[in-house]
Amino acid sequence: LVGKDGLLWVGTTEGLNVFYDDESHVFYSKIEDSLSLLNSGIKDLFITKNNNVFALTRGGLNVYNQKGFSFQRIPMESTPTGAWENPLGTIWVSTAQTGIYVLDSSLKIQDHFVFDPLNPLSISTSRFEGFNTAQLYYTDKKTLIATANGLNIYNNSLNTFKRYFKGNKTKFTTNNILGILPIDQESVGIITENELVRYNLKEDQFEVIKKWQKTVTALNTIAANKLLLSQEKQYSVLSVERGTLSHKNLNLNTPNLNKLTTAANTFYLWEKGGQQLLELDTAGKLKNQFTVPENINAVVYSSANDEVLIATNNGVQKRSKKTAKVLPFVA
Repeated sequence: LVGKDGLLWVGTTEGLNVFYDDESHVFYSKIEDSLSLLNSGIKDLFITKNNNVFALTRGGLNVYNQKGFSFQRIPMESTPTGAWENPLGTIWVSTAQTGIYVLDSSLKIQDHFVFDPLNPLSISTSRFEGFNTAQLYYTDKKTLIATANGLNIYNNSLNTFKRYFKGNKTKFTTNNILGILPIDQESVGIITENELVRYNLKEDQFEVIKKWQKTVTALNTIAANKLLLSQEKQYSVLSVERGTLSHKNLNLNTPNLNKLTTAANTFYLWEKGGQQLLELDTAGKLKNQFTVPENINAVVYSSANDEVLIATNNGVQKRSKKTAKVLPFVA
């Protein structure tokens, strides 16, 4: 990822690289150094609105301390799989096997949500193998969480969860809830692998809007009001304009690209370990198609330099807008 200060961070299985001007440095885990990384294998990177850089590794979170050129360790019981900053300034961290951690503004663990079979007011699962921003929706009173085992609604004041599973009440035909799309002030769209259901937050009522013709296998955020759905060999865009939902199939012949990176007026589709990179406009129209010479590990957009950077097994490549090619950037 690229910070607001222009620093380029590249996570690898053997350390965390940072590039600045013509210099670079690699951070490693050191058993004898409590200010080093918890683990040298970087699973993911995350940056807050205040430019705090988080490295997700086995064992927990690592928060970069710019003044000390070191890291604050936040140990967790299993590997973190995603991190998000909510409007209240807290950081939500999903993990592979031990639920969700919530950090306050001082990075202290404020809450830890795990599934408890003896407590019906606990979250419905502790397993989050993968997580994206479309799986969370915040209001001033509630937090909605889409999971592979039902929809969870967290009451911010009572510190409890209400679980919603497939059945007559919810109209869900599956417990695999993929994402949440805001419609208006009173309702949201709940996207399952089989259908789109409108949920009225105030009335606690569900209504089926659309049954998918093909199973939705992946979901990614294009914008706050727009999602990209992957349905077997078909892509489609689900969007909201002035409280009205619309769903449009895209004319793309490249299946299985299940990762998405947004940029200025465009977005990129790619697959971890693949070599294809598609550039589309916000309406989903194909603009360019690239073949990257090495397997892709990550694609990030730098708004500071208006650049798209592609992390590969052999360094970082840069999407050149002048030549419409992918060129070496950092070896």
